[in-house]
Amino acid sequence: MARGAVAITRQWPSALTAALVLFVTLGATIAVALKAEIERGLSSADWAAIRFTITQAMASAVISTALAIPTARAIARRQFRGRSALITLLGAPFLLPVIVAIIGLLAVFGRSGILNRTLDMFGLPPSVKATAKLVRQMRKTIRRMPGTTCLSIGRSMILRTSRL
Repeated sequence: MARGAVAITRQWPSALTAALVLFVTLGATIAVALKAEIERGLSSADWAAIRFTITQAMASAVISTALAIPTARAIARRQFRGRSALITLLGAPFLLPVIVAIIGLLAVFGRSGILNRTLDMFGLPPSVKATAKLVRQMRKTIRRMPGTTCLSIGRSMILRTSRL
């Protein structure tokens, strides 16, 4: 460990790293652009997907920031009951493997999860069945669309393409 500030004298490792990141980012972008048949332009479905993605990303950023700033201020400036538990909970995504997070999601949203048991107490349909019904209806609608081709394996729709 250094006993104090140490000047970085070699610039080439950082320049090499920056060049590698730039190459990977621009290389992938150029490869997609070359395969995308740019001369045809983007369809209305492409623009709708782009609008949805940007809207969702902006909403996610705004909501996350709106919740994170007051939480961070409270944790940094105040002593309150459950503070250490909150810090531990907020650090969990960095420590837990993805499979543990998925198991947690299943415990809440799965067929016998907390959400479905609560819905069942009020006589409402389970969320899994309602979602599955919605997906089945969407598949039927897509299959009936004129001028499209469907690639399926068994009952699962893998790819949907439009004929021009």
